[in-house]
Amino acid sequence: MKKQAESALRSGLHRFSRNPASMIALSVFILIVLACLFLPYCIKWNYRQIDLENMYGPPSWEHVFGTDSIGRDLLTRLLYGGRVTLGIMAVATVLAAMMGFGIGLLSGTCGGAVDFYVMRVVDVIASVPGVLLAVMIEVALGMGKGNFKYGLAIAAMPGIARMVRTAVLEVMQSEYVEASRALGAGRNQIIRKHVLHNVAVPFIIQTLGAAAEVLLSCTVMGYLGLGINPPTPEWGGIVHDTRELLRVYPSVALIPSGVIVVTEMSLHFIGNGLRDAFDPRNDEK
Repeated sequence: MKKQAESALRSGLHRFSRNPASMIALSVFILIVLACLFLPYCIKWNYRQIDLENMYGPPSWEHVFGTDSIGRDLLTRLLYGGRVTLGIMAVATVLAAMMGFGIGLLSGTCGGAVDFYVMRVVDVIASVPGVLLAVMIEVALGMGKGNFKYGLAIAAMPGIARMVRTAVLEVMQSEYVEASRALGAGRNQIIRKHVLHNVAVPFIIQTLGAAAEVLLSCTVMGYLGLGINPPTPEWGGIVHDTRELLRVYPSVALIPSGVIVVTEMSLHFIGNGLRDAFDPRNDEK
């Protein structure tokens, strides 16, 4: 069984690597992350630096993406803002993945009353809009410090938990698990040998989808003025600050939105590529 799983993993990764759209999306996402991490050290401008003589500046050699309403370099702010936004997305996604995986594994392996009551709680959480939950937690824990990421994590958890539960139930009801039980294997042994590696790939795919949703919700929070306190930049806030330039310098106003869209799409393409690459029907061909 272990050898079959390793073979399926190699085959899936090989199919993923041969998917041009997925590889381009992965390259773009890695490039965006690396640019946000390292390029600020190569740019002379500071994201706080104000130049009132160069307000609403169009793209130029001096300011590649132009300047905002108080003359701050937009490229620098996008790069620093990417650190903040992608950092919040990463923390929220990891928390959602940990909670969702644990809850889904517990529900799927225990079954019965535990499964019923745990999933009812998950259903209640899923019924609350993610942005509303984020706003409630942000207000409760303190505004402008990024505490809304905990709300985004809780909102993203139900989708992961449901997926993990479904995958675990399928494995637990399979013939090879029944055979393992007949040979005296306990629940922990079954989880280690059969459940974890069968759930890993769909879990990663679902987590990538959750990351894309968290990124979108994070930018919405920033656009509504409920994100990080200024002057610290983040992508949603930058979109809000440049919206007035849409008629004057459309490129300056659209660049921040374009960065968000490209990042969002890259996550979706990576997830779709993994889903297609590890589709069991591909192994039957």
